Amino acid sequence: FDIRILRVTHPAWQFHNPMDTTGKAHGQNGKPPESVQSECPGRWWSVGFESLSQVMGLRRTIKTPWRNQLRRAKGIPVHPLDPRLSRSSHGAFLPGSPSMKRTMPIVFAVVACLCGCAANKGYIKPPALRPGDTIAFVAPAKWRDAGAVEFTRQKLEERGYRVKIDDSVSDKHGYLSAPDEERARLFMQAFEDPEVDAVFPVTGGYGTTRMIDLLNYETIRKNPKVLIGYSDITGLHLAIQKKARVMTFHSPFATYMYRTEDDGKDRSYMFDHMWGAIESDAYSERTEPGWVISADGLSTPTTTLVPGVARGRLTGGNLSLIHAMHGTPFEMETDGMILFFEDVGEDPYRIDRFFSQLELSGSLDNPAGVIIGRFRGCETDDPENSFKLADVFDQYFKNRPYPVVKDFPVGHVIDNASYPMGAMAELNATAGTLRILENPVSVEN
Repeated sequence: FDIRILRVTHPAWQFHNPMDTTGKAHGQNGKPPESVQSECPGRWWSVGFESLSQVMGLRRTIKTPWRNQLRRAKGIPVHPLDPRLSRSSHGAFLPGSPSMKRTMPIVFAVVACLCGCAANKGYIKPPALRPGDTIAFVAPAKWRDAGAVEFTRQKLEERGYRVKIDDSVSDKHGYLSAPDEERARLFMQAFEDPEVDAVFPVTGGYGTTRMIDLLNYETIRKNPKVLIGYSDITGLHLAIQKKARVMTFHSPFATYMYRTEDDGKDRSYMFDHMWGAIESDAYSERTEPGWVISADGLSTPTTTLVPGVARGRLTGGNLSLIHAMHGTPFEMETDGMILFFEDVGEDPYRIDRFFSQLELSGSLDNPAGVIIGRFRGCETDDPENSFKLADVFDQYFKNRPYPVVKDFPVGHVIDNASYPMGAMAELNATAGTLRILENPVSVEN
């Protein structure tokens, strides 16, 4: 459960029904006063009433009418978390009053208990893959041609994996592989199947935002599995990160790493990074947790916009998807996080618009750091009447108080590294490196 932790600093604030019957925390007039500040820097945490009462064992008190009636008969206000206070003459608790002195220790005990829970809401790591494991191919957005799917299946089997392919991966339903309900059902089927160890979308395209509200995130949390992909799969990564707290992998599609035709491109960078992030054998060769992502040896070097070093959990992905999900229950969390962005085929003014929304909403105020990846095909065709893409990046990030680096190896490019969503990482914008500080998979000894 998410948690909202408040510290009262206003000397005249009265506790009028701090928790209403829907369980949403508020102050006077249904809103927290400006002086109420979060105990966790840069964060607001929300909490459901039932979850709070269960944690503190308050259900018996709240649901025992005779006890509350007895307290009222004696002129003693009932517990301030009782939602019926709004209908009682004892709904105001003034700072320094006997009522406040009796109840505030309980309130702060709740806060202390929940603060520890909220600091790390139990991110779950999926088991690392081993040869012999089963990989399920799914198509939660667009379809992929049968030839590419079959060729990839053969390559994965040569690597030692078994592959399950659902019936819709090559079907066509407009620009989707199947109707929303069917795509959601097949995606959940892969997580529910005890034989499946990893879920590999065959492509991106469009469609994940049409089905993320149909998924069962509790089931996904109870059955953590390696999930890869990028582009439109950003929708799944962000939704699962927020609703299930399972680490997933913003990485190339297997169907793009294994190509039926030889185009002469070296895919070793994306190949090594993806398997190095999800396979068990890669971790047995390392002397410390995690790994380092950098552009060393690549044709496109990184550029430092704001020097510095920062730590935080990783989140991000395709900017168009981040923009599309903004203002929904699945929007990207940004405060205290290391954000990364990439996109393809968008004009500079559209990139500007996407960042403008994030700026106006405050989402760019308090991240730990920002990684600007590759924006392939996003330069203008009319340079005399447009900003350059670099100008847009400078306007939004050049003067930030946190580290920012651009041209990082992430995006619709051949040098597309794998980024574990939700993992702790350290961004060194000065050196142009991102160090993953923990293993984002569970590795059996």
